Formats: sequence, C-alpha cells, structure tokens
Amino acid sequence: DAVYAELRRRKFTADEIELERRVADRKSMTALLVSAARGGLVGAFDNLVTSGVGDDAEEARRACKEYKKQRKPVWSEQDEMPVYTPEWMSGAMKIWQGFQGQ
Repeated sequence: DAVYAELRRRKFTADEIELERRVADRKSMTALLVSAARGGLVGAFDNLVTSGVGDDAEEARRACKEYKKQRKPVWSEQDEMPVYTPEWMSGAMKIWQGFQGQ
C-alpha cells in the first residue's frame, strides 16, 4: 500500500519495513480486540491483556491487577503458575468495562 511504497522509496531496509508493518498490525489487532471485548467476548479480552498495545491494553492489564485483589486465579501445581480461567477473565473484564464506562 501507499505507506510501505513510501518507505521503500525512502530506501528503508526490508527489516525496517517489516518492523513498521508489525507495529501497525499490533495496533490494528488491538483495536479489533478492544471492540470484541467491549461486546463481551472474554477470549478477546484475554488476548487484549496478553498481546494488546497502547492505552486500552494497559487499562485491561490494570483491571486484571485490580481483580487479583478480589479473587486470586487458580494455581496449577503441575505447572507452578497461575491459570487465568475464562471465568476469572470474565470478572476482570467486568472491571475493565467499568473503567470504560460500560
């Protein structure tokens, strides 16, 4: 598209162009995840927390931290790490939706 054609015209390397594409893709992905999470899709909220970028993603991570104060996630003895179940993420998502004014 036009943006990448301009980068090539300016003699950006393939690696620099790829990095710009990744940054743009992550922003687009985050916007889609935010929209789906606002619609109540818990899986989208989970991915927003783990992979999103920008203010909305930071706010989602903040909601998870707040929810941890109310309810700890399940602990996996086998893996020795917390397990964030869909039910747990749903509770955190409700806090995030409250931050959003929903």
